[in-house]
Amino acid sequence: MTELTKDMENWLQQQVRAGRFEDIADAVRNIVNHYQKTVIEAEKAAMWVKPLLDEAIKSLDEGKGKPAATVHARLRQGLDL
Repeated sequence: MTELTKDMENWLQQQVRAGRFEDIADAVRNIVNHYQKTVIEAEKAAMWVKPLLDEAIKSLDEGKGKPAATVHARLRQGLDL
């Protein structure tokens, strides 16, 4: 199994004392579980956005893009900046 640094172990012990976890093993399980869910969600987001990015890049390659200053101005306008 992996060894924790002293700082990691101290932080985990603080989390246990604060009542966030039953013990260090529970903390590690929960943190790994959370990380796994985060990675899965990021992968799902990447799968959803990739076709849109591919389409946008193709459009730019075909010369259909707008100058950056125009895009920035529209963004500022939309954000009321």
